[in-house]
Amino acid sequence: MRLPLGTLREWSEPFARTVDVAVVDLDMDEATISRATLPIGLLGHVAELDTLIVTDH
Repeated sequence: MRLPLGTLREWSEPFARTVDVAVVDLDMDEATISRATLPIGLLGHVAELDTLIVTDH
């Protein structure tokens, strides 16, 4: 799933350093929540970035 950075900015506190990401397994009816660290300033003044993609390594 991709989330436009503008949407993340609307949902988050200004200058947030982390975002919680939930992955839902509908077959098992359970969710796994992970915290992703955001680059400094991402939700403040960075205008060049359009999309944030979070992956599980």
